[in-house]
Amino acid sequence: MQTLFPGTVTRLVKQVASGDNAAADNLWNFFRSRLMRRAKAVVRDTKVGSESAEDLAIQVVADFFVLLQQNEAAVGNRRQAWAQLSMATWKRGLNIRRNENAERRLKIWELPQATEDTAAIRQDMTAEILDEILNGVDEVHPKAKTIMTMRVDGIEVPQIAEKLEMPVRTVYRIAENCRKHVMERLNG
Repeated sequence: MQTLFPGTVTRLVKQVASGDNAAADNLWNFFRSRLMRRAKAVVRDTKVGSESAEDLAIQVVADFFVLLQQNEAAVGNRRQAWAQLSMATWKRGLNIRRNENAERRLKIWELPQATEDTAAIRQDMTAEILDEILNGVDEVHPKAKTIMTMRVDGIEVPQIAEKLEMPVRTVYRIAENCRKHVMERLNG
């Protein structure tokens, strides 16, 4: 980290707010190493990984500079500047993590594409067997049997949600609760 005289960060912040690109470079160089460590820590176990930590840090600083120029960031000293940059890095990094976790959860419910074999098997499955398997799922939700029948037919959750005019996450939750209910009945 570069050594600056007292009040330098405050002066640089004011210069960035007025549009001085040289001050923006100096401010970036001042916070770069700390911001990079913070960014690497927050995206460490994600797909984007540490190679995107610098991109994350640059995005955060760029957003910070825009806020300064629009007079929307109140920065009185070095600590306040670091607090805002640090918090923005954590928030943006956590959003990356949340998005990856959401993608991972969605993949759990993806069914393999139907082939001729699976289509034949589905056709051979009788309504009585399906009714027996899904017996009692109406306790989970009034539309549970409809959702599970559509899933067995190979319809993806987003299409089910659209057809039933329900939120996608609600359909995922109902399907998961039904799966648990069926597994409990089969195992118990």
